[in-house]
Amino acid sequence: MVNNGLHASSDDFNSIWFLFARALNIFRVGVVSFLIGTGCAGLAAGFPIILFGRLLEGIADGLCLPLMFSIILEQAPKKAVGTFMGIGSLVIAFAPAVGSVYGGLVLKYWSWAPAVLANHASNHFDMAIGRS
Repeated sequence: MVNNGLHASSDDFNSIWFLFARALNIFRVGVVSFLIGTGCAGLAAGFPIILFGRLLEGIADGLCLPLMFSIILEQAPKKAVGTFMGIGSLVIAFAPAVGSVYGGLVLKYWSWAPAVLANHASNHFDMAIGRS
């Protein structure tokens, strides 16, 4: 079908829907992987299960971070792409510093399980937001 640029063809809508559905599925796989990983790590009795849970969390991170930047590039206005990419990078850059301080404070007053299970609880919220 020839498209002169004035009208969108059904192929355009199909490809847009396909990309949206693919991004949504990647997000869901990432969130479920993170849910299972935090559940395993939070309820683990030994190191191998904690390591397996952290592996699943890493898989989720590997799926969701590139997806975040892809969505920024697709959805942000052209003039604001740099700002949004900077904010996304800033969050990633500060996470190791803030996470270490947060983890240290939690470990000072509680055990490691509440910190991991707090992540698990917040992930349910993320999944609900991602569905809408």
